[in-house]
Amino acid sequence: MKVIIILLTSLISFSFFIVTLPAFATDAPTQTSPENGSSVTTTTMAWEVPTYTLYSGDHYRVQVDDDQTFASIDKDYDPNNASYTPSGLSEGTWYWRVKAKDSSGTWSDWSSTWNFNLVAPSPTPTPTATPTPTSTPTPGPTNTPTPSHTPTPTKTPTPTRLPTLTPTPHPTTKKEVKLYTSSTNLPSSILGTSSATVTLTPTSSPKPQAQGSPIQKMSIIGGGLAFILSGVLLFTFVVKKKPD
Repeated sequence: MKVIIILLTSLISFSFFIVTLPAFATDAPTQTSPENGSSVTTTTMAWEVPTYTLYSGDHYRVQVDDDQTFASIDKDYDPNNASYTPSGLSEGTWYWRVKAKDSSGTWSDWSSTWNFNLVAPSPTPTPTATPTPTSTPTPGPTNTPTPSHTPTPTKTPTPTRLPTLTPTPHPTTKKEVKLYTSSTNLPSSILGTSSATVTLTPTSSPKPQAQGSPIQKMSIIGGGLAFILSGVLLFTFVVKKKPD
């Protein structure tokens, strides 16, 4: 009976020991991209995170080479993330592999060797700008300017020019007065025995400038009276001067 109990106790303890053993790195990470043998324009490589606990420090190691045997490794990097993007790779075929480190510091085996063909990205065509149609402006109605009122020039009255009256010289009129002593109508003491001839030359009076004015009419009448009076006086003077 004691043997059975000891055996059962040992089995339980052994089972507990097996269950509580920590997991170690046995499986390499599984690669996801780029797909093996594909042509790509970027160099980003990715893989799945293992199910076991990883090391607290750098827990991945990635190698990249242009030789599948990795005889001359081009890139050897220890990332903490489940991806890696190497720089400076030229166009062509590249090979890569990855492994992980568990919490105890043990490395897993290398993953399978995958490859990808790195090609230059296709040039992005420059989009052709679609010209925006230019709208033709519709001409609006043309406003015809209303002519401004031009003032009619005031006519300056032309002064009426008075007619220039050129005085017409009065023709010289000669009148002869003959006195005869034999006249019976006059006394002999006045007439005498001889006769005398008197020539009267009237002075020319200026022609009136305009008719119809009272002043001008009076001037004409006065001139005529003066002419007559001068004739009479002259006649009287000649008669008195004659000797008896």
